[in-house]
Amino acid sequence: MNYKLYGYKIGQDVIGQDIETWNDSDLNGDEPFILTDSPDLDKYAEINTLEYWDRFGDIVTIDFQEKQRAIRLLGYEIEWENMTNDEKDIIIKYNAYPDIYPSTEASTERISYLTTTHSMTETEARHFLVDQWINYWDEFIEGTKDRWHRVGLEHVPDDTGQRRPGISYGAFPPQNHR
Repeated sequence: MNYKLYGYKIGQDVIGQDIETWNDSDLNGDEPFILTDSPDLDKYAEINTLEYWDRFGDIVTIDFQEKQRAIRLLGYEIEWENMTNDEKDIIIKYNAYPDIYPSTEASTERISYLTTTHSMTETEARHFLVDQWINYWDEFIEGTKDRWHRVGLEHVPDDTGQRRPGISYGAFPPQNHR
């Protein structure tokens, strides 16, 4: 299934794209945004972009993890070299081009982007990426309390024995959770 984000149409205008505020009565009992693979195109228009996922993804997803996953998958479809600067900023914000270790190609691309586009030094760019990584995991942990009994951040050894940021999982989700 390939779900996409859609905004409700009021006349020829689309909520989120052309309309920033609306009244519930404008919706005629429908939702302002839906996530589907088969929309009623008379009622909804596709707004499946990184910008709209960033702005409205909370409305159609169950938690931060699901929103980040949608942004990450859409980012993979677009590919880094084809993204606008705003799209790259969203990918970095959600740690949606994941790699933990700064020596990987993805980190090099992001560091180069930050140094050239945002006038950061290489050190500032690396620190910024670490901060975004920490923000991502803070949001992940806060947003998935329903899914996990205990999730924590800690420093874990990598293959070389060097300690790097990592995740420890406690109990798995309760059996009765959807």
